[in-house]
Amino acid sequence: MKINQVRFNSPTAAAFGNIPKFEPTDRFDIDTSSDIALFAARRAKKIQVDGITEDLFWQNGNLLTTDDRKAFTDGSRTKPYGEGSIKVGVSPTADGMRIKVKSHHKTKNEKVQLTLQVRVINQGKEQLITLGVLNSIKDKLNTRYYEATNYYDVTYDDINAYLQKHAPHLTVVPGTTLAVSARWDAGHEWGGYNRNGMIEAPRPLKAASPVAIRTNPAGAITYDDVPLDIAVPVDDDFYQRYKAVVKKNSKLTTRMECEYKGATSEDELEAAVRSLYELSDDADALKKLLGDDWSIEPITRYYVKDDNGNVLKDARGFPKIDPMKDIYYDSPSWSITKRKGALRVRSNKQKSGSLNVKPGNGVLDPQTGIRKRVEIGLDLRRGFDIERLKDLFTEKSEYYNPFNEMEAMDGRIREDKVLQPALEVVGDRHKFKLTNQQTGEEIEISCDFTKAKTLRDADADPKTGEPREAEHFQIEMEIDHLQINSTNVVTGPNVANRSWTKFRNQNDQVKYLSELDEDESAINTGRPRIHTREDLKNPNALKEELKALGTVKEKLIAHLFKNGMKPATQKAHMAWELMGLDK
Repeated sequence: MKINQVRFNSPTAAAFGNIPKFEPTDRFDIDTSSDIALFAARRAKKIQVDGITEDLFWQNGNLLTTDDRKAFTDGSRTKPYGEGSIKVGVSPTADGMRIKVKSHHKTKNEKVQLTLQVRVINQGKEQLITLGVLNSIKDKLNTRYYEATNYYDVTYDDINAYLQKHAPHLTVVPGTTLAVSARWDAGHEWGGYNRNGMIEAPRPLKAASPVAIRTNPAGAITYDDVPLDIAVPVDDDFYQRYKAVVKKNSKLTTRMECEYKGATSEDELEAAVRSLYELSDDADALKKLLGDDWSIEPITRYYVKDDNGNVLKDARGFPKIDPMKDIYYDSPSWSITKRKGALRVRSNKQKSGSLNVKPGNGVLDPQTGIRKRVEIGLDLRRGFDIERLKDLFTEKSEYYNPFNEMEAMDGRIREDKVLQPALEVVGDRHKFKLTNQQTGEEIEISCDFTKAKTLRDADADPKTGEPREAEHFQIEMEIDHLQINSTNVVTGPNVANRSWTKFRNQNDQVKYLSELDEDESAINTGRPRIHTREDLKNPNALKEELKALGTVKEKLIAHLFKNGMKPATQKAHMAWELMGLDK
């Protein structure tokens, strides 16, 4: 699909007239999440440079000097990429933001123009406005290798001074969705709002001087609250292209999980489930255990009923459950499972498939044993086309691609290798909802009797040739668990990919801005920001929920399991270990 964005006749900075030019920052920064794989041997060391403490690094036992910084920033890839592309990130500064641009190149010394953009909507029609030039076309992003990482400091005053001059009612504020667009000298484009270029303008650091930012960036950062769930309806353009994969009216759902997982025996789990059903019928016993504010009830939506609507019972005397069937996908070398991530399709008789992607093992609170992690979901049609799903995973610029965060976790995980059915996990899941009547906090308790088996011949038992099998029993306690439906969703607008009219030059853009109707135009933030693994660094994310979950978890575990519980991992990872596939 051709991407049309704002384009001036000349790619040089001169074509932008008086639009602000934001010089590259001279601060040498490192994003450990993306760069650690390239420089695994480095160690941080602080030294004094011109009276200011800076971070320099050890590489292969040698301290990087100031002259080495360009080589470090320039990356290390020695093979060319098939086409140029960029990935962008952003962090707050005292008066604006620091934009990170990681670029991939076909050749060395490529001429690439980077611009900062914002969407404006006027009388229902969108237009793309160029706010500033991040670099000079004369500056080579990459000189020694085929990738580079560069940083640009942008202030809100600089951005808004330009807007105030030409359209005073338009203002970029924290939370505005901006985009970085890259245009190669040969005409190739990447980034922007359609191709992996979006950033959310952050809230500036509080009372932080430039020196403080340089010497203690992590300690100075403040974070906005993050919604627990975000659900974005897929637009019709995406549905038409991938209707062999997704259901009509599907949603891309991202969320922050906050959960405890514990493993136990079958007998102990059966006794725990029986006790939870008893607590559901005994308010006094629950009050004595957790206090006055909590109530508990079983979640009944997956109970199996007869033709008269009566709930059927299983061999244990519990309500019979419509079992949840998970198919886990992975590469032949288990590249996802061994990293404690997950790529699965979940369904039962009531619901068609729900694709869930869990990029990595998240962040563990060692005090409580509770883990925070990101989960991405997409509703699939029944009998989805696996090859078209592979095509979607390959399209890195696609906003609705749930695999993007998996690649961000580890770029060595290949989307064309992992879509192989590897494990079938079937579970009877008895669910209960704890509700705090004062705060409204909800905690879901899931008790899983789980059976797993391998699906590939290569993973069969070498002695019998039959699929390997394993059973395990675990309990999960989580804030409002996302299974097939989620009840705590912030829904964003359904914004289709659009093409924008190209301004011929700076004067055309100025004319457009000056003629905007103040009552009919505004900055359009477009699609909402979705969760990424970067949100796991946010110390405020689920902070209060984690406290509540930790308190309830300790009391319930002590009541339900007299001998305590062992820590548990994701079901696929547990089965993988129990089957001996980790050897």
